[in-house]
Amino acid sequence: MPVKVEKIGPNQVELEITVEETVFNEQLKKTTKKLAGQVNIPGFRKGKAPLRLLEARLGKEYIWHEAAEEIMDPEYAKAVAEAGLTPVSMPEADIVQIEADKEFIFKVKLFVKPEIELGEYKDLGIDEPQVSITEDELAAELEERRRRHAKLINVEEGAAEDGDSATVDYTGAVDGEPLLGGESENRDLTIGLESFPPGLAEQVKGMSIGEEKDITVTLPATYHEENFAGKEAVLHVKLLGIKRTELLPLDDEFAKDVSEFDTMDEYKEDVRQAMLKKALDLSKDEWREKILDKALDNAVLTDIPPSMIESKVESMIADADRRIRMLGYAPEDYYENYELVIKAMRERYGEQAGRHVKADLFYEAVIAREDIQLSEEEVDGSLARIIGSGSELEAFKQLLQQRDGMEPFLQGLRKEKAVDLILRANNFPVPELDAGPKEELLSESEPQPEEVSELEEELRPESESRPEDEPKLEDGPKPEDGPKPEDGPRLEDEPRPQCDPG
Repeated sequence: MPVKVEKIGPNQVELEITVEETVFNEQLKKTTKKLAGQVNIPGFRKGKAPLRLLEARLGKEYIWHEAAEEIMDPEYAKAVAEAGLTPVSMPEADIVQIEADKEFIFKVKLFVKPEIELGEYKDLGIDEPQVSITEDELAAELEERRRRHAKLINVEEGAAEDGDSATVDYTGAVDGEPLLGGESENRDLTIGLESFPPGLAEQVKGMSIGEEKDITVTLPATYHEENFAGKEAVLHVKLLGIKRTELLPLDDEFAKDVSEFDTMDEYKEDVRQAMLKKALDLSKDEWREKILDKALDNAVLTDIPPSMIESKVESMIADADRRIRMLGYAPEDYYENYELVIKAMRERYGEQAGRHVKADLFYEAVIAREDIQLSEEEVDGSLARIIGSGSELEAFKQLLQQRDGMEPFLQGLRKEKAVDLILRANNFPVPELDAGPKEELLSESEPQPEEVSELEEELRPESESRPEDEPKLEDGPKPEDGPKPEDGPRLEDEPRPQCDPG
């Protein structure tokens, strides 16, 4: 089967595939027999009509193109394998010559996986960052812990101040008409923090216990009662009580109350060590990412086929949907503006997808150069840490194979070993044993539900709100509720070329 390969653009080729006359004629016989069994020709049982009558009924060209449909797919697959190509796009097929007793010739245009040129990824000279805790940082942390363990005490006299918790009753009216949803009893407000409606807590500041007064506030444009939206409301407020935060002194008694230590000096040193460990962990993560980012930056890749970008974006979106479904939600229900969110996700992830594609190709190249292999013990060990051992392990392996998931899983393990190799080559301490494939390697930078929720909020017009989320006047601000390996195209998944018999 002669195959001509012509490069027609960056990472784009055109194959001219010639199928021998005898091969095409054999396929033509099979196709004719199949069609004869499907077509009703008066005076003949199905499959018994002479060829000339079948050709008269269907047309020679139609039969030829039906035969071409049957033979193009396997011949295309052979040609791709013979040329050593990895398609990453839908192939576009055009027939050049088709006729009985002649060679069948067709051309296919396709994008192929680009080659990446590895740069230096060992001995990059990125040193471990130095970490220390300053006295000011320690003092700030101790003050934060002091606030967390503060006590609320009732204030018997005096006025409400910033930071106080004030308990109020109020009723509201707009233009003298009672405000629907504008009554509240024993409502707690924190003076100095934003309240709903805006300005309520601010105007309670300075009031004394038992004092009553009228407060004017402006209702939001999205207020749940449209007749009152955007209007000024008068709230008659009575201050019922004040609670104030009492900070405990940072002394030995404080240390005894909040820790296992007897002295403040011991407690301070424990806090310092905890802060240092946290800072070291963060710096280690940053060090790790700097090494991997530098190794990736040193590699050279140009002209990524658009189909690879599109595939990666779709994979990222699918992964976001999958994570929402794992939380028990349907994405279409979870996001009110689902279609708008998806559109915005395509734009946002389109900007990131190129680097993800480059990373995939980079690790593939490192795996090939370093000849990274997996032992049966490594594979079974990783699977066992996920699913267990014994019959469960074997059943899971069979399930992976049935769903074409084994190779992606193995590639994830190889990628993990490639990452560890790069890190060790840059003096980064890598544990000898880990619990299976690293999550960030299998789903690098995958979108999280809360990230998409933020995206949805960015897209929502100011005038639009969710009725069920709209706060009523008697309610305070509500905290937002809500929950949180991509593989390149495979040869066996490559779309099949289609021809147009017309």
